[in-house]
Amino acid sequence: MHSALSTDIVHQVDRFMRRLHASVHSQSHEFDTEMIGQIGCLLLLTLADIQPARIHEVVQQMQRDKSQITRSIKVLEANGLIKRQQCPEDARVRMIALTEKGQGVVRAFRRSLSEILEEILSPLNQEEQRVFQCLLQKL
Repeated sequence: MHSALSTDIVHQVDRFMRRLHASVHSQSHEFDTEMIGQIGCLLLLTLADIQPARIHEVVQQMQRDKSQITRSIKVLEANGLIKRQQCPEDARVRMIALTEKGQGVVRAFRRSLSEILEEILSPLNQEEQRVFQCLLQKL
């Protein structure tokens, strides 16, 4: 059974995510200078959090199809944004990690996300934004 509160939260989170997605999409020309698209950007952000990582770890983190991630990895590698390296524990396993160029793309994307969120969160005062941040950290 769904409570009125949980239904309202679902609605508010959905609205927030659609607004965030629309803002990111409309401003992607500013940070997606490599033309890697949404999946490529998300893959770089994921890799920035867990690198170096095996491909299956990235697939698990992103909850995407392995073939889709593999194709994105090939594009990112061809653009010089990620590199493959040997796993220190198992020479048969290849790990992926960001290159310096990839780290720069991640920094640009995070700056753009920060600006987008500042705009979206502008109706909140500083204390409300701090509380929002604390609540997100709990999740």
